[in-house]
Amino acid sequence: METGIYIHLPFCHRKCLYCDFLSFKPDEKTVDDYTETLLKEIKGLSDLIKTRRVPSVYIGGGTPSYVHQSVIKRIMECVYENYDIMQDAEITIEVNPASADINKLRAYKGAGVNRLSIGLQSADNRELRLLGRLHDYEDFVKTFEDARLAGFNNISADLMTAIPSQTMESLKSSIDKLTALGPEHISAYSLMICEGTPFEKIYGEASDGMSGMEHRPAGKLPDEDTERQMYYLVRNELAKAGYHRYEISNFARPGFESRHNTSYWERKEYLGFGLGSASYLNGERYSNIKDMKEYVEYYGKNYDGKNAMVPYKDELMVLTQRNKMEENIFLGLRMDRGIKLSDFHEEFGCGLMDVFGNTVSKYCESGHLSLQGGVLRLTDKGVDVSNAVFSDFLN
Repeated sequence: METGIYIHLPFCHRKCLYCDFLSFKPDEKTVDDYTETLLKEIKGLSDLIKTRRVPSVYIGGGTPSYVHQSVIKRIMECVYENYDIMQDAEITIEVNPASADINKLRAYKGAGVNRLSIGLQSADNRELRLLGRLHDYEDFVKTFEDARLAGFNNISADLMTAIPSQTMESLKSSIDKLTALGPEHISAYSLMICEGTPFEKIYGEASDGMSGMEHRPAGKLPDEDTERQMYYLVRNELAKAGYHRYEISNFARPGFESRHNTSYWERKEYLGFGLGSASYLNGERYSNIKDMKEYVEYYGKNYDGKNAMVPYKDELMVLTQRNKMEENIFLGLRMDRGIKLSDFHEEFGCGLMDVFGNTVSKYCESGHLSLQGGVLRLTDKGVDVSNAVFSDFLN
């Protein structure tokens, strides 16, 4: 059996104006305390998946490149020492152009990292400033070129649409500049207005963030129709450049689809380490401690270096058979390849149409779903309102 690993580093120089991730600017002692605690957690929970192979490791944040490269080296050494990492495992780290340099990138490569996820968001410096990003486009180009020099041949870049004052022309320019550099993977997300962020105060009520096509508050943000056209522009231009849309918001050149993220959509199990990290293990979904002091106390002070620990389980959800079926639908439909009816039957022992037939028929008739050759997929029309389609499958 295979189980992925996610590691959360919640540190960054400052939060972007739209960011609602669990992150903050630390002092040196906080970084040291967190690192030591994280290493104890990684060791202490190793028995949970001791007999399983690990096909992917993902180090996210926050901004993992904010910390010194020695921290990443220690984390990766600990992971390799305590887990059965597959020889061809995908090992990803997120980096910000404002904090990644050639020395860090080379250190990551030497520590076993073989995939980078670089936060671009836009190639327009004005748009980057409006987002509160610390870097400019030139910083991104330098980081990208340094990554190639460091030996990385699997690079993903983030692209954002529906940015304040963004136009179809500026988006097209960002796409052209990014594809000219030739990353192997591109994640293209619509800006979400999240609760508690500066953008919520500026632009109004928060959006639900499911489909990426929800209503936008008034102001300098593109309206709903423009946002939809932006998605079409991204999809069409990336297709011309040789990128296949394998998931609603993710595009890759052949063979470079994200193995780690794909495992989420395929409902494969994963174990999360670090503040607020999520796990899906043995049919349970849960999250880690979100308070820094409590995290250090629980994992740092209760591990003696020998005996296995019990993971902290916040927001615990024990999945029923129905829960699993529903997840199979709304996660599987995110992927371009859709859901094979035969796979559904093999996993659950019943037919997809027996359980969800009325809803499937409804959306096939409306043109939002397609059922051909025993495969259920979202149509382009369905992608536009995927949130509504998915919610209709929930009991």
